[in-house]
Amino acid sequence: MLILQIATSRSIGFACAIGLALWASPASAGTTSFSYPTLATSPSGSGASISAFGIGLPSTGTSGFHLNFNLPRDYVNNGRVKIVMQLLSGGTPCTTKFGAYFLIRTRAGRPRWDGSAGLTATNGSPTIYFPGQDIIAKVFSLVPDPAFPGQRGGDSFLASFRREAGDATDNCSSNLFVNSIEIIYPRP
Repeated sequence: MLILQIATSRSIGFACAIGLALWASPASAGTTSFSYPTLATSPSGSGASISAFGIGLPSTGTSGFHLNFNLPRDYVNNGRVKIVMQLLSGGTPCTTKFGAYFLIRTRAGRPRWDGSAGLTATNGSPTIYFPGQDIIAKVFSLVPDPAFPGQRGGDSFLASFRREAGDATDNCSSNLFVNSIEIIYPRP
């Protein structure tokens, strides 16, 4: 009987240790995402257009768009948010200049904060090379701005992006289209 109690105690202790290890595992955290409809964006600059096909940015001038969203309540505070855009240009290989322009952060009970700190292209470059008809995914990271206290679920953002077709690095002779926007964020 004593041997059975010791064996049972060891089994329970082992099961508890396994349970604690699984509960504390960082693999339990994850990410989730939501799609931001391109029809919900607002155009800016010269010639930008919004349609069921996406956001069109012409091959001349400076044009762009704004998107406004809140971080969901299940967002892990101060985590990195990714804004993933699928982009398409004409059929010939070319390079375009497209990047984040400015960012406004708001939170109830705080003053509005204007500044682009914290919104950057993940590869650090505003230029995108299109090898042909391939759709390119451009990823932007949104992290806390040191001048604004943290980044929390419920925070609101107005993010602005633009194409500078007149820039010497932009040699795409056709429109740039943003076909979709996905916002990926960490959650518990």
